[in-house]
Amino acid sequence: MTYKEIYLLKDTNIMIRPVKLSFQKTIVIKPIAPFDFELSVRKWGGWGWLTPFEEFRNGILWTGMRLKSKPVGLKLKSRGNIKKPKVEIRVFSQSRLSKNQTENLVKSLRSVLTADEDISEFYTLCEKHPVLQEVKKNLYGMHTGATQNLFDVAILAVTLQMAPVKRSLAMLYCLFERYGQKIRFDDREIILPPVPKTLDGVKEKELKEKCKLGYRAKFIKALSKEYLAGEFPEWEKLLEMKPESAKKELMKLTGIGDYSADILNPHPGFPIDIWSVKIFCDLLSIKKTKSDRDMIPIVKRWAEKNWGKHKRIAFDYILHDLESLKKKFGIAVGNLATDYT
Repeated sequence: MTYKEIYLLKDTNIMIRPVKLSFQKTIVIKPIAPFDFELSVRKWGGWGWLTPFEEFRNGILWTGMRLKSKPVGLKLKSRGNIKKPKVEIRVFSQSRLSKNQTENLVKSLRSVLTADEDISEFYTLCEKHPVLQEVKKNLYGMHTGATQNLFDVAILAVTLQMAPVKRSLAMLYCLFERYGQKIRFDDREIILPPVPKTLDGVKEKELKEKCKLGYRAKFIKALSKEYLAGEFPEWEKLLEMKPESAKKELMKLTGIGDYSADILNPHPGFPIDIWSVKIFCDLLSIKKTKSDRDMIPIVKRWAEKNWGKHKRIAFDYILHDLESLKKKFGIAVGNLATDYT
């Protein structure tokens, strides 16, 4: 499926009408070096930076996000280099952005680009570990990105539960395709994530049948209701908490267990599951003495002891470089599209 085969729903005659964004504004962001633009915004295996339906071509990324509840289209390209990074962002909106809206947008863009993250300390750590030395060499300048929209991440986390990549992507694509918001700008059409109100209005049975969500449909319905009821924690308050306290707060949400909470937590986690734990055991030479599930806390403790606050960025770097690591260290990565979450 290409990114443009998304407008006509396959089993209905319903056409998703796009929101046209015609007002334009240019923003320039200078991230902390090193920063490689393409590595930072292009993701492996069909995943998107902000949406699976964004488009990257000839060094330019077309994508979108919401400013509060208002959709904005984004056209990003690099105007600098790894050592002196500069990202030019053309913003498309339905109406002119006020000064306050522009300031909030710049803040959000710096956050999702992790433009203020200094990864030099992580690179120093990399020199102590052969695996991290390799990913640093291959992915030098990659910032991993971060979103402050907990609902979007919660939906992602639920689709990742107990499923290989191909299955997770199929569920996520369907949710966007059927219930997301389409925007049109700069001769491109992008789909933004579905909002809680839309998903709350969909019957659980429909989610199960149309998007093959199984037990996850119940979780998504519950999460939508919890968000609308104001029961989701605020990102800023989670940041103020200690990591474990924030994780416990997130695990109060329906369907969010230890694995999913590590994905949502703004504090660095190490979100491994029964698929990925095998790979990390091989990569890190951790002897398997128990079942895959029982090895998860053992590997997490190893990551905390050896990588500390850098464990999440280490996780992301390894995830993005698995094919190279497979060749370098001779590990049995398997088929990323079907075996790995």
